[in-house]
Amino acid sequence: MVLIYVNSSEWVSSCNEEWSFMVDTSRRGRMVTLETTTPLEKLKRIVCEDYGVDYIVLNTEFSYSMVRAEGIDESTYFMINQCEGRHSCAPTKKRKFGKTASARTIGTLIQHRFARYTEFQECITKIFEMSPELGRYLREADVRKWARSLFPGERYDIRTTNPAESINSVLRIPREYPVIPLLDSIRELLTRWFYECRLVSSKHLDPLTTKVEKKIDRRIVKAKGFQLYKVDDFKSLVKGDKYDCHVDLERRTCTCGKYNIGKILCRHAIPAIYSRGMEVHIFTDGLYTTPAWRTAYVESINPVAVPECKWNVPAEVKLAKVLPPGTRKSAGRPIKRRYESVEDKIKSSQGSRKNKKHKCSRCGTE
Repeated sequence: MVLIYVNSSEWVSSCNEEWSFMVDTSRRGRMVTLETTTPLEKLKRIVCEDYGVDYIVLNTEFSYSMVRAEGIDESTYFMINQCEGRHSCAPTKKRKFGKTASARTIGTLIQHRFARYTEFQECITKIFEMSPELGRYLREADVRKWARSLFPGERYDIRTTNPAESINSVLRIPREYPVIPLLDSIRELLTRWFYECRLVSSKHLDPLTTKVEKKIDRRIVKAKGFQLYKVDDFKSLVKGDKYDCHVDLERRTCTCGKYNIGKILCRHAIPAIYSRGMEVHIFTDGLYTTPAWRTAYVESINPVAVPECKWNVPAEVKLAKVLPPGTRKSAGRPIKRRYESVEDKIKSSQGSRKNKKHKCSRCGTE
């Protein structure tokens, strides 16, 4: 019999001391007992069920000397031999560490997106070193979808899912109402949003929007200590950062890539502007200006002035029978919230770690 149990955040096998399965401490595994003749494929299915990992996505190889797991879920890791304890009550036997890399690390690399092409090349090289299969998948899925340096268009000329996700989150309860009350809830929501945004924008006196002003202020602090070398009236060479960057204020470009893509001044363009005695907001795209912000909410969303009892509805509309679409209802409880992406899981795990305390199961030491 092989007894596998959870102890100090590890899967440990009783048949071999050096075989362990390090797991995410926030998601405990269950105690299972396997025959020595039981195929390790069964253990793989059990682990996938415990940690909510797709069995098809997870490519796991099991052996009694080493367990290695590769996946894109943030709770799966490359497995190595059992690590040495950090306090007195832990086993003192020393074991060698293997090269490890978590899917959280790979997700962080993808999350950065990299506006500079050379940084993207370094990122994709690291991903191939950690997981060749994941690297090939990202290549086949088209890196232009997540690498900003290779994206063919501008940021605001495509439709994003953020507005739809915001509406779905707010309308979780009203979505269960009938059609007319649902439309009234949406109208009341948009009326309140437009009024609040119009009120805030009318009181804003800076030339750029609030978030852009804060972002530029942070970049001004980061730009301190840079050396500036003017080339002509608009071009400059900025040194002192990780890379030497060429700034062209006339074309509004910088070799770091952030100014070209985001249309907001990067930390290299800011000293080039200040050295010439110019204003920062002049070289920022018009989409980020306060007048553009006010224009977006200049219209008002008014309620229906006529009561429902006095509506003039045609007879054919009254007699019409509107039936729901002939779709098959999926099994289980309806989903009211979107599925969390890898980036969301990374942010939630990083935020919860700050106040989380880990304690030894043997001596109780934190």
